[in-house]
Amino acid sequence: MLPSFKVPPPGTLALLLLIGLFAAAGQIYLTYAYQMDPASEVSIYQYSGVVFTALLSFAAFGETLEGRSILGGIIIFGAIFWVFRYHRGQGGGGKS
Repeated sequence: MLPSFKVPPPGTLALLLLIGLFAAAGQIYLTYAYQMDPASEVSIYQYSGVVFTALLSFAAFGETLEGRSILGGIIIFGAIFWVFRYHRGQGGGGKS
């Protein structure tokens, strides 16, 4: 890689830096969430990263999303919503 390394164009470089910044922020906040609530409630939210990566690649880089990818995203967000509603109905999580 090093002998043929080329700096990406400024627009692409900015997008890559933003992706890294948002990924780091997401990981920091997810780690904080694990401190605040039980892992069984928080772990489902990690899967949203897959969906957001697909959406960012669609919006920023023009990649196409197949029907199975869209269906998978709907299933992931459906599961996240279900876990949120289920635990909310039981009085929520949080440390006592």
